[in-house]
Amino acid sequence: MAASPMADESPHKLNTNTSASTQKADYSHRTRDAALGKTDFTWLTTTGNNNQNFLLGLRATSDTSRPAQIMGAIYSQFFVTPSLPSTRFTSKTVIVTGSNTGLGLAAARHFAELDAARLILAVRNVAAGEAAKKSILESLVPTETANDTAAPIDIQVWPLDLASYASVVALSARAATELDRIDVLLCNAGVYTQRFRLAEQDELSITVNVVSTFLLVLTLLPKLCTTAGTFATEQHVSAVTSELHAWAPLPERLAPEGQIFAMLSDPEVAEKVMAHRYDVSKLLQVLVVRALAERMTRKKMPGVLNMLTPGFCWTEIARESYGMGIKIAYAIMARTADAGSRTLVRAARAGRQSHGCYMADGEVVEDGKSMGVSKFVRSEEGRAVQERVWGELKAKLDGIRAGATEVVG
Repeated sequence: MAASPMADESPHKLNTNTSASTQKADYSHRTRDAALGKTDFTWLTTTGNNNQNFLLGLRATSDTSRPAQIMGAIYSQFFVTPSLPSTRFTSKTVIVTGSNTGLGLAAARHFAELDAARLILAVRNVAAGEAAKKSILESLVPTETANDTAAPIDIQVWPLDLASYASVVALSARAATELDRIDVLLCNAGVYTQRFRLAEQDELSITVNVVSTFLLVLTLLPKLCTTAGTFATEQHVSAVTSELHAWAPLPERLAPEGQIFAMLSDPEVAEKVMAHRYDVSKLLQVLVVRALAERMTRKKMPGVLNMLTPGFCWTEIARESYGMGIKIAYAIMARTADAGSRTLVRAARAGRQSHGCYMADGEVVEDGKSMGVSKFVRSEEGRAVQERVWGELKAKLDGIRAGATEVVG
């Protein structure tokens, strides 16, 4: 049903005759926002089964920084070609999630070309992973001995379904016992969907892009730290985020204490804002990376945790949502997967100065710059939301696997 903006000049009152789920949807009313000293959103309404008004849209939490974000993104797409790092990955073990297609596959191929000793393709579809492995090996320059059929590097395909906590924990346990080292964890896998579905306890996008992604990070961190001590090297964890985090509406930030994730997965609310769910998941990623990096620094942990945007790339991630407008935008602006993947590889080789930082076009972007994190993320409110999100996620992860977050305190 079509929705239209409506200025809300008076506070809403909780309708005691509505269902519990409807009352949950009403948490984001103007009076709660007024308590924060802000009136930063507009209202979109629709008629539900019980003739109730629901919040459909919220002005982006970084609204005033959007023009700069747009101009920076356009310049980057048309005038910047990312380059590969000059240093190689000799003797290193690299894990790439979502590496059977798109950016992940292209990045995995670059790691192989840059002399990685072992490459783990962590994929949901093992058959597709095996095909990706074959294509990577076939693309490598042949060895000097023409009859030498040995693989130039050790490429392994491991199953990983980020919609399943058990799958994530299984991969971490396998890595702890089978791998002597982990030098790079590239968290590339993700989902883009506008259809509401639950996976484990949360909406699919939140489970895959946020909860399981950081469950994987935290359960592999001990092995990464051990590698740093044993081999005297600097380990890297890089999360693929997006500049779309700057457009993410997050009315759930106004939820009661401890209820942000619950509100994100409430079907009556979520189904009306699913068009923005990918953006929101990327905003949550940005907040969690910043929170986690701070805790790693306080504990003087080795290694680098950073995040990056690859830019607007031609991949299959939005396969459910392709429309004519998106296809035209791709044709005009999109980078190839190969070009975009170079930003992933550069993040996996970036120095200590990238720790906790956001990268674009393969370079660290300082806070406040046009291609950096959004104004909301940098604000006092953003900082408060960051701590709330981390607190809820920490409890969730420790509930999934006892002691999952002990490594960072």
